Amino acid sequence: MRMAPFTAVAVLLLCCSAVTATEPQDKCTYVAVGANFTVPLNHPLTSENRLRWNNNGRVIYDRSPDKRLRAGKAEDILDDGSLNLRNLSEPMSGLYTPEVYLKDGKLVQDLKSLNLCVIAGVKKPNVTMECQNNNKTVKFTCMTEQSSNPTWLRNNNVLNGANDKSLKKDAKNVATDFFTCQVSNAVSTLKSDPVTQNCYSDIDPYKLFGLSIWIFVGSGAGIVVVLIIVVIACCVRAIKKKRMRQKDEEELRLEWANSEQEQGHHHHHHHHPPDHHHHHQQQQHQQQQPAGHTGPRKHRSQQPRKQQQQQQQRPRAPDPTKGHPQPTPRRPAQAPVPTAKADDNEQPPPLPNPRKKGPRTKKV
Repeated sequence: MRMAPFTAVAVLLLCCSAVTATEPQDKCTYVAVGANFTVPLNHPLTSENRLRWNNNGRVIYDRSPDKRLRAGKAEDILDDGSLNLRNLSEPMSGLYTPEVYLKDGKLVQDLKSLNLCVIAGVKKPNVTMECQNNNKTVKFTCMTEQSSNPTWLRNNNVLNGANDKSLKKDAKNVATDFFTCQVSNAVSTLKSDPVTQNCYSDIDPYKLFGLSIWIFVGSGAGIVVVLIIVVIACCVRAIKKKRMRQKDEEELRLEWANSEQEQGHHHHHHHHPPDHHHHHQQQQHQQQQPAGHTGPRKHRSQQPRKQQQQQQQRPRAPDPTKGHPQPTPRRPAQAPVPTAKADDNEQPPPLPNPRKKGPRTKKV
């Protein structure tokens, strides 16, 4: 009978522990660092009520029915009494509990609390690629600061069962595929930039647009050779054209010179017999003159005038600028002066003999 009180106490303690163990714990509401969040009041609030908000048992807001604030700021509460949290940080995590007092000072029961968990969002991961087994195998690695395993995606499709930080694939089978890794937590999810393998390539490096690169090289070389030939041909043609023009100019100049010589020679033969006859008469006239005669010689003064008049009456060469390309300015060719031939028997006139002075006789 003495053991009955002890047994009853033991049974009571076990029941209390069982109730405590089965009591549900508060669920955590996750919010990212730097975000804004509103904790709802979930109770109609009147002007006669007193409102108080607690964070982990610490009063952060207290307003009396006459609108006087004993703690907190007016902008911390919305019109319906909900708590307005701005620019959250990790120290602001915890259990938020509202308290509403009626006009008679009684506390309203069964108001819901909220367990707020403020955590940082994940950072963007990065995928690296490594060729292995003589470029037959490719290894992708997800670089992230998260402790949890990432999720792999192939061409934006989730790969089931691929939850490790490294992923190996046959390079030939994923030649044109791109891979990304995704990391997440309770407040954010981010993906890496897509990465493709470069260990295996089904593109021939010696082909361009499906054709061998040597075809393009040969075509380019052929075009260069053709251009060189065209340039050389143009140069040769220009040189030949220049030589032909010079030859034409020389022939034209020679033709002008020959025409002038022929005109001068014909004019000389046409006027020579009268001159010869006149000269012969002059010789006879001089022989008939006595010695020492120094009369006027009209033939000599008239002959140069006749030659000047004949030179002035000679036809000029045609103007080379009319109908023909103008030759390079050079010194004009001089027509040779017609000379008397040896068979003309023309002799220069004899010089006058000086008078002989004898001794003077004295006059008586």
